[in-house]
Amino acid sequence: MVTAAEVEQALKQRLEAKDVTVVDDSGGCGSSFIVAVVSDQFEGKKLLDRHKLVCIAVFMTDPFQHLGLKQLAHAG
Repeated sequence: MVTAAEVEQALKQRLEAKDVTVVDDSGGCGSSFIVAVVSDQFEGKKLLDRHKLVCIAVFMTDPFQHLGLKQLAHAG
């Protein structure tokens, strides 16, 4: 089981995110998260490509996560 704090840390490190919000949407068991991420790595990328970057970053931590992506924006 992974925690919201671990997901947040992974996104900050792997995407060099300026702002990250992670909410455990699974009732505390750590199987589903809703995330909002602001990162310069998103600049010029389509929404689907931003989604892929976030999924890769999180799945490197735990490949069995369900993600709800609320906001994926570049910092600029």
